[in-house]
Amino acid sequence: TNSNDCSGSVQLPTVTASDACSSATVSATAASAGDLVGNTIQNLPVGTHTVTYTATDDCGNEAEGTLTITVEDQIAPIAICDEHTILGIGSDGNASINALTFDDGSYDNCGIVEYLVRRMDDAACPGFDGTSFAESVPFYCCDVNTTVMVELRVRDAAGNVNSCMVEVEVQDKINPTIIC
Repeated sequence: TNSNDCSGSVQLPTVTASDACSSATVSATAASAGDLVGNTIQNLPVGTHTVTYTATDDCGNEAEGTLTITVEDQIAPIAICDEHTILGIGSDGNASINALTFDDGSYDNCGIVEYLVRRMDDAACPGFDGTSFAESVPFYCCDVNTTVMVELRVRDAAGNVNSCMVEVEVQDKINPTIIC
């Protein structure tokens, strides 16, 4: 595919034909998709397409040959993250943030189909608290007054992936309560 849209362009190979009795001319037609401009097919969507070549001799006899073209999206998305995020922990000492919260305009020529996020281990929390990629990421009381690194991963329909990192500053803004 092209880098700015989800279609491809290809210059067709030159094809020749011969005939025992007369000269032959060859023409190409884009049978399944795209726009044939001269010797180039433009605007081919992702998928497999067939180009048919027709050779015609001076007597009107015809022969056909085909060429298969496959357009694939091999361009990874561009991951763009919020550089720094501030999180206020909940009254129960926990919080969860959706992956899309960390996105700041990620882009893909064929469209992003998945946003996932994971947190790195925070030394301030006991044990290993890093997570696998999921739709949201948890935060805990032990994260308060620390910065937790989070990785946002974006994936397109072809399976191409890219990621970026976000610093999450965890704060506790809830006043304590006194019970007498």
